[in-house]
Amino acid sequence: MKKKTWKKVLKDIKSALFSEHLSPHYRALSAAIGMFIAFSPFLGFHNIIAISIAIVFNRKIDKILIMGFTWVNNPWTTVPMYLAGFRLGETLCCPNNPFDFSKINWHIFTVSNFLNGRAFGYLIHDLKSIMFPFFLGCTILGLVASIATYFVILIILKRREGDGTVSVNC
Repeated sequence: MKKKTWKKVLKDIKSALFSEHLSPHYRALSAAIGMFIAFSPFLGFHNIIAISIAIVFNRKIDKILIMGFTWVNNPWTTVPMYLAGFRLGETLCCPNNPFDFSKINWHIFTVSNFLNGRAFGYLIHDLKSIMFPFFLGCTILGLVASIATYFVILIILKRREGDGTVSVNC
């Protein structure tokens, strides 16, 4: 199987976005769901979640769009996205008690420690105070980003298809 370049992947996403096999509503919805998944705190499971949703809603969700927008969270964007989510959650939950990242034992996060469970144990027991703000902030950012993505994509598609009018009733 031939390996795809990023250019080809982006071209496939653009083709899926502007194809007319689904209504603009469902294409925008596919992109929005992918964006929500991108902000999901379940790192490592994004592709599984996206593929599962695409399979369950086979005729209504564009698989390429949901995967493409899920990949907004990638090695270059993961840290800023998750840090923003954590800081938002921290601001909402515990503004008077900010977390000090210098107290984290970063050396425990190795592949072998994840495989033997030590890293997960550290996350669950020693870092449990940051889990709720992290999940809350990432979920809120995901909701905001997915709603914005839906309407931006819908407006672009409606205008591109010559309709000119944009309504929520698609």
